[in-house]
Amino acid sequence: MHRKLIDAEERECTRITKELNEDINQRVALVALGLEHLEELERSPSKSIAGVSSHIQELWQRVSEIGGDLHSLSHRLRSSNLEYLGIATSAESFCGEFAAQ
Repeated sequence: MHRKLIDAEERECTRITKELNEDINQRVALVALGLEHLEELERSPSKSIAGVSSHIQELWQRVSEIGGDLHSLSHRLRSSNLEYLGIATSAESFCGEFAAQ
């Protein structure tokens, strides 16, 4: 039983590492590229304020999504509800959060 628990923890750590490296890092890199492009737009007199504003809005949305995904990831790592409220209340809370998503 102890070995199965250790194996499950190792699989979860591997999954989280992969998610961080392959998903979050790539999305952060895309935001960085978007910021570089925004800087170029700022220097270009031919670009409209609406175009720059649209680009800022898009970057804001990407950063917001990354923040939400990081929050979900950290929540999956350790739920404080379980520690303080117990399994029944934590499960009910998780189902409510899942339904909202």
